[in-house]
Amino acid sequence: MPRFAGQFLDEVGRWCQRHGWPCLDSVVVKEDVRIPGHGYFEFHQGGIGEWRTEVARCILFKGYPDKM
Repeated sequence: MPRFAGQFLDEVGRWCQRHGWPCLDSVVVKEDVRIPGHGYFEFHQGGIGEWRTEVARCILFKGYPDKM
């Protein structure tokens, strides 16, 4: 069953961008291909290389709050 969480992920991405943090929506991937859906690349205007860099930044970043 397909699921669509794009609007919620976009909200998380905008929240991170407003605070200057790595975008947490980059760690959400499609199970079958292990990369984000096309909406991610439309929102972030980048390719696979930029996405991989953002995932690494998310993993290393220690500044996310406990609550949104």
